[in-house]
Amino acid sequence: MLSSYARLRRSDLVLACAQRGNYRGITLTEMRSLALGLAIFDLAAAVSCPVDNGKTIGNYQVACGINHSGGDMPAPNGATTLSIEACVASCAARSGCVVVAWLPGPKNCYMKSTVGAAKSQPGVWSALKVVEVSDNAGSNSSASTAHTKASSATSAKASVVVPAATSSISSASSFIRNAGKRGLVYNDAKYTSFFSRTGQDSRVSWAYNWYSTAYKVDGTKYTGPSRAGTSELYTNNPALTYIPMLWSDNVNLTRAWQMNAEEAFDDGADAALDFNEPDQCGGGGSCMTISKAVAAYKVYFSKVNSYWKAGKMGAPALTNSGSDKAGLRYLQDFMKQCSGCTIDFVPIHWYSSAYATQYFKDHVTSAYELSGHKPLYITEFGFNEGDEAQQIKALKEILVWLDQQPFVERYAYFMASPGSLINGDGSGLSELGKVYNSYNG
Repeated sequence: MLSSYARLRRSDLVLACAQRGNYRGITLTEMRSLALGLAIFDLAAAVSCPVDNGKTIGNYQVACGINHSGGDMPAPNGATTLSIEACVASCAARSGCVVVAWLPGPKNCYMKSTVGAAKSQPGVWSALKVVEVSDNAGSNSSASTAHTKASSATSAKASVVVPAATSSISSASSFIRNAGKRGLVYNDAKYTSFFSRTGQDSRVSWAYNWYSTAYKVDGTKYTGPSRAGTSELYTNNPALTYIPMLWSDNVNLTRAWQMNAEEAFDDGADAALDFNEPDQCGGGGSCMTISKAVAAYKVYFSKVNSYWKAGKMGAPALTNSGSDKAGLRYLQDFMKQCSGCTIDFVPIHWYSSAYATQYFKDHVTSAYELSGHKPLYITEFGFNEGDEAQQIKALKEILVWLDQQPFVERYAYFMASPGSLINGDGSGLSELGKVYNSYNG
């Protein structure tokens, strides 16, 4: 679940001063934060999600729609900043700050001295400090960059590091391709390397990242029309099929859509995903009216269909909201208005309690009926209530049910990241991740 676009401009920093009356009205600490914000702006382009998931601002790495529980620093904290870059600048200026949570609205920049479990939280951007660490694994490089990670009970000064081994995988022979329905949604491709391995009986076969390319490793090594083996996803897990997504009709995404989608299909993609949660504004939604989504679909997905006729085209991925003009109501209206559209499958999202497995089944079945019996992709689902044991129990029940439904072609649990399918220190699968990877009833 991804947050909306944000931009840092030099004028934003001037405006921040103006809103206080004049430059003399801000404290030394605030002025230092603003100065650091300018310095960071000079080093990195303004962050925009979902395109910049994983991007670094100075030595902080951004994740969209993710928050880390606990660890809030004492006052002053929760101040308003105009961008995540300014929030990061405040953190960099404060001793002991290792992660920020930034969200729209007043009191929106929260600085933390410890890094708790990562969790999905719509509308929140986090930025986690990275450090240079010596490589004790015998690698050719003398140093590697990794997230600082501390448990909620560990001070920032005693933080530990995600093992560098996660960025250096075994040979391709360690991975096994399979025809399972299960997929991975990810920001950082290195976390996909724990799935689809030899001896796991893995059922994970595909992946997407809310974007239209799996991120190039070295574009200078392209040879001919085939680009297989050049993406970060492929180098971390060659067993997975990458599926591209056009997140919205924003020009920054559409200008690269056709080229990126062509490359993805050249690399083995067999489907293309449409707009992400256009039925909600904020909280990760792409915020598109039905008429706007229909018009954009006809432009950008007709192009995809014309140059790769074997590829399946997906409708917009919708929330499980029960509001008017959202969720399944939006789906019904989109299907009616998109006359002449090639729609091969329907993606949906679902988030609710681990105690609500019947609600999940009913919602999926209703989506199938209301779509006119189109095949379904459940491209995001997860639990916002229930302890680990209850979530594992619910996930097992859901996995068996999904695999039994012929109209469900693919699904992806949210998400391949520490605190969810990956354990807290990023070194392997969590207990939930082990179930998702291989459970077969």
